[in-house]
Amino acid sequence: MNKLRCYSQESFRRELIKRDQHCILSGLSAEVSEAAHIVNKEYLETDNKELRFTKQNGILLNSCLHKEFDLHFWTVDINHDLWLQQKDNKDILELTCTIKLYPPAIKKKLNHLKLSIFNYDTITIPMGCVPFFNMRNQIVKRKFYNPNCYTEEFISSHIKSDFLSNSSKPSTIERSISNDNTSSKKRIRQKSKSTKKKRSRYTKTVVTSIREWITRCKENKKDPPTLEERKSFSENIGIDHKVFESRFVKYWRK
Repeated sequence: MNKLRCYSQESFRRELIKRDQHCILSGLSAEVSEAAHIVNKEYLETDNKELRFTKQNGILLNSCLHKEFDLHFWTVDINHDLWLQQKDNKDILELTCTIKLYPPAIKKKLNHLKLSIFNYDTITIPMGCVPFFNMRNQIVKRKFYNPNCYTEEFISSHIKSDFLSNSSKPSTIERSISNDNTSSKKRIRQKSKSTKKKRSRYTKTVVTSIREWITRCKENKKDPPTLEERKSFSENIGIDHKVFESRFVKYWRK
């Protein structure tokens, strides 16, 4: 009778160590490498342990490369023509492929951020792992990086007709929006004009007058001028009192 095989992460790792012996990219020893699943449990309909823990569904990677692989920063780009030519040849046990970076990794590279996978261009994988990489790449592309999942036709079918660009006449909503925009622009212009009128500018003459007045005050007494004295001075030189108060402390300390 055949003994029932025990499927576990530990037995899965032992099988990969026997086959790969080290991280297949960095060459680090098996003791500091991890058993990485190609098709993860989340992608399987049922918890099929035989499929999940077969050695063809895994490769040995060091911890950094394993983490980046699980985060979908990179994958193995399979040369399908080469694989079809060699898969029936029993003498060929491995296939050399290029490493493909996914958009998040490309963005990090453009921003001069570092990832371990940037140090490698090619990878040699066992032939039995190829079908698992093909399936994983299809899943990841559909799940994360498919740019054509929403077409313009699909989006327009869910947009209200009033907002579609092919309507001949502007709708009531569009007219009201344009009117609101026009009136808001007018209000902004009026507000900016009124703001400019109220704004007080410190000219060179005014600054000189303030400094001379403060110098005289310091010569006569050590304490700063009272509020009434400051109000009287700001009125005499034609500066708004609140504006003058905001800068008085700065000038007094100099």
